[in-house]
Amino acid sequence: MNSSVQEMFHFSNIEGEQAGRPLILIHGLGGSTACFNEALNFGWRDQPLLIRVDLLRTKFMEKCKDDHLTFPQQADWLCNQIEELGLNSFDLLGHSYGATLGTLIAASSPTCNSFINVEGHVTDSMFDFLRIVESRSFLPNFERWFVEDLIRGAGALAADKNIGAERYVESLMRWQPEIFAYCARSLLDFCDPRRDGVNTVLEALCALQVPKLYINGSESVKNEELAMLLKRGVPISAVAGSYHWPMIEAPETFYRIVSCFVREQSILI
Repeated sequence: MNSSVQEMFHFSNIEGEQAGRPLILIHGLGGSTACFNEALNFGWRDQPLLIRVDLLRTKFMEKCKDDHLTFPQQADWLCNQIEELGLNSFDLLGHSYGATLGTLIAASSPTCNSFINVEGHVTDSMFDFLRIVESRSFLPNFERWFVEDLIRGAGALAADKNIGAERYVESLMRWQPEIFAYCARSLLDFCDPRRDGVNTVLEALCALQVPKLYINGSESVKNEELAMLLKRGVPISAVAGSYHWPMIEAPETFYRIVSCFVREQSILI
């Protein structure tokens, strides 16, 4: 394994005995591997090897911007890094931006056994945030807006006892504004429903040939899209009392949902 791959992956429980299939976790835009800390503190049944993907540590996002990688190219590059781990099989989980990356990886990797999409971009309101970032990113005062409006705005939510927003502020401060903007634009270029009339992310999730699950923050309203997912046969689990960061806001419930789903994929029928 080369050094860049070693730096990209955090092996949370490598010192213990692993009996279950590895579970790979990808954080979202503006996030970090710390978003999974609370959920990983529980005693995972079947003891899977838990592998968190660090999109910042290896300058992955800088590479995306400098090499002008489209969103599908970002997913392909990350998929290749995962393949270098040499895993016979793995389960995959992604949050938000990481969920959309994960959807493409799950579609192309021959060793991905199942996929869990956590609060991925399936609603127009989610894309509204990306559109705001995109429009602001072309203005000369974008960096000021990033600090004073975006980070302080998330900070205001944190002050209102939103633990998810509090953690988001902590991770956002590690991101370079121009990298954040590039990644938001690349995702919009790939799947903005307003541009071609199709929700590319939702369609890609429904088309996956591996077992999949959509985890929804119960306070995140997306009734039309959730009904469509259910109609297309995608199971949904709502995490009570959570918004966009269920693994932070309700870690035990999140852990139970994920661990049960992963374990079900290991039972031979």
